[in-house]
Amino acid sequence: MFKPDWKMGLQKLTDGVYAWLTQGIIMKSNVGWIEGTDCALVFDSLSTLPMMKNFLDSVHMHSDKKPSYLVLSHAHGDHCLSASCVNAPVIIGHKYIQEQIAKNIAENRSVEKMNAWYPDMDYTGTHFVYPNLYMGDCLKIDLGGRTAELYYAGHCHTKEDIYLYLRDEGIVFCADLLFNHVVPSFHQGNIYGMIDGLTRLLSLDAERYVPGHGPIARKDDVRMVRDHYARMLELAQEGVRIGRSSEDSVYILEKDMGVMRTKWAEPERVFVSMDCIYAQVQGVPFHFKYDPAKLKRFSGSD
Repeated sequence: MFKPDWKMGLQKLTDGVYAWLTQGIIMKSNVGWIEGTDCALVFDSLSTLPMMKNFLDSVHMHSDKKPSYLVLSHAHGDHCLSASCVNAPVIIGHKYIQEQIAKNIAENRSVEKMNAWYPDMDYTGTHFVYPNLYMGDCLKIDLGGRTAELYYAGHCHTKEDIYLYLRDEGIVFCADLLFNHVVPSFHQGNIYGMIDGLTRLLSLDAERYVPGHGPIARKDDVRMVRDHYARMLELAQEGVRIGRSSEDSVYILEKDMGVMRTKWAEPERVFVSMDCIYAQVQGVPFHFKYDPAKLKRFSGSD
């Protein structure tokens, strides 16, 4: 069982800005709280209502504001299923999030299914909520003495990715554009967009990056993840050209991963990610699937 080596729970980044950090593994993500003199904004929601309530209760030990805005960075359940717990009058998402929420609902991701898939968590009362304000490339929100800048990142981790930039504070809430100390999950992403998105994050005048999963990152951490994706793309392009399998490319990648292989959580995710990148290089559809035996060999649990 992976044990995080970072402090979890509520982290104060500066006055009125907090990050809530979790264990970072599957379905356990990070969220943020940003407030100004007039109102507050919540960035993303957590997987379950008890998890989200715990976060909000912790914030309200330091703030008496009720959130006026909730931003949903993308439609994966660990970032949006507890949206109803926030009770924000304005829920913001990129226009492409509608398509993914509709798909999630059509797949009937019921409470019973979620509880069966993740038995250590209680999904009672969770459901997908549509935003009531859709943004395009950029939306700036005046919270009173502090501006939250929302940007569409393009098709990176998902088609609808949004990040939040606090320019004056040098802080970025990245959602799943960035994983830190947890190997990235990449099965709905676009590898070219992901590399471009991380390069864009690196170009910002920022010192602290709150990832979607894992501890607070610095530029070197962002750069390492960007370079990891670039190496995966390089291996996939070479593999397609010479007829090498996706699995064999992963075992070459393993030698280059360093601490991502030995100390980060869920390194076996690279198999699915490499399969996805191979499909994009070949220009064919990607069908998400796990091979448990292959994953066990890589994770060393065999």
